[in-house]
Amino acid sequence: MRPGAYISTVTAPASSYALVDLASLKTRLNVSVTTYDAYFTLAIADASAAAANFMNNPIVVETLSDQIWPWRDSRLGALRSQSEALQLKRWPIVSVASVTETIAGVATLLVAGTDYLVDPAYGRLVRINSYGNPRNWNADPVVVAYSAGYASVPSDVADAVSEMVKARWYAQQRDPAIRERNVEGVMSTTYWFGSGPGADTDMPPVIQARLERYRVPVFA
Repeated sequence: MRPGAYISTVTAPASSYALVDLASLKTRLNVSVTTYDAYFTLAIADASAAAANFMNNPIVVETLSDQIWPWRDSRLGALRSQSEALQLKRWPIVSVASVTETIAGVATLLVAGTDYLVDPAYGRLVRINSYGNPRNWNADPVVVAYSAGYASVPSDVADAVSEMVKARWYAQQRDPAIRERNVEGVMSTTYWFGSGPGADTDMPPVIQARLERYRVPVFA
C-alpha cells in the first residue's frame, strides 16, 4: 500500500544497538587479549550506527507505535486480488500488540485472525472481511503497536560491521583504503573507499552489498 502519512515512534528501545558482540569481533580479528576491549567497544558502536544509518533501520528488536493515514487512488470495481496490505515501518514483525482503527472519531480495536492477518517477514497487515478474504483498508487512521527486528543479528550484518571495525583497527598502522602503491618515481598511491564519485555513502561496495539486503526503502 502506498503510505499517506506516517508517524512512527519507538516506545521501548532496544537494550543494545551493537550489531556484533565483542567476543565475536575478537574471534574474527584473532585477538585474545583484553587490552583493546575499550577501543573495540567504541568502534563497534560507531560501525553499528553507520550500518544502521545506511540500512535506515537498526534491525534489532524494538517496540513501536505506527500511526498511519492510508492513502490510495479511488477506483471503482477494484478486484479483490488487488486489495493492498498495510505496510509497517519495521520488519520482520515479532508480535503485534494491538491494531486500532478510527472511523468518524470512533476507535475500534481490531482482532487478529478476524479483522486482519500478519505477514511477519515483510511487516505487512492484511485486512480481511467476515469471510476471511483480503479487502482494502478503510481510508481512516490506524494505530499499530508492535515489536519488530531480529532477535539475533543476521550473520552477514555482523560480518559487515566486523569488517568496518577491522578496517579501522588496521588503519592505525596501515591505511586499508590503499588500492595500489607504486614506488617507481618515488611513490604513487591510489586509494579505494566507498562507491566512487556521487555515491551517497563512504562504505566499500562489498560491505554495502551485505547491508543492502536489509535496507529499508525511503520514499520522498
